[in-house]
Amino acid sequence: MGAMFSTGRSNGIGRHARAVLAAAAAISAICAFANQASASFTFSEDTVTVPSAVVLAPDLVSNSTFFDSPVTGSVSTVRLSPYGSGDTTHAYSALEINRTLFGQGKISIETATYNFAKGASALSLFWGSPDTKNTIQFWSGLNGTGTELFCITGGGPTTGCSGALQVASLQHSSGGNGSLVHDLVTFLSTGLFDSMVLTTTQNAFEYTSIIPDPTPLPAALPLYAAGMGVMGFVGWRRKRQQAKTTAA
Repeated sequence: MGAMFSTGRSNGIGRHARAVLAAAAAISAICAFANQASASFTFSEDTVTVPSAVVLAPDLVSNSTFFDSPVTGSVSTVRLSPYGSGDTTHAYSALEINRTLFGQGKISIETATYNFAKGASALSLFWGSPDTKNTIQFWSGLNGTGTELFCITGGGPTTGCSGALQVASLQHSSGGNGSLVHDLVTFLSTGLFDSMVLTTTQNAFEYTSIIPDPTPLPAALPLYAAGMGVMGFVGWRRKRQQAKTTAA
């Protein structure tokens, strides 16, 4: 009888543990969805600071032939280094559509996608010669899927942002990018985003120093799940004791 009691108790706790874990997973999913659904973006610009070159490889590019990374220096009519036309030291990435100069033809659009599997709520990017043909989109899902949370262009009308929940352009957009060589842009979100898609429809989208800020689950969630476990176990023990008393 002792062995049977021990087995039954183990099964009971095992079932309860599975239920608690399932509940915790559900709460996590609800929190993540709520964070994404209510995400509000702000951004700031810094045209003075020149950060160190940090080249982060994308998870996906639409056409690898028209994507240069890491690359240094500038090529007339193809790409301009975010660090200035005379710089040949700092590395960066460039999305291009016209490489006829290299005998590789021309395409109409080029994209690079960056995934943040654990979610992120902040990101900095060193944006070279931003203009109306450069677009950044933030998405709730990986690989530019789910809900488009925010979209921004390098200046002027946000034509590349149709369908976005929120749209914006850089503050200097009214006069075009002019002589602006670079812009360190920092994005902040009240929720989480899982991917970012960079797009260009002309030469070129030059950038570097993508620094994401991974955001963990809400700090209270593990405590909440643990509390559920403790309360559930106490309730299970109480019911078992009541059942034994009634049987006696």
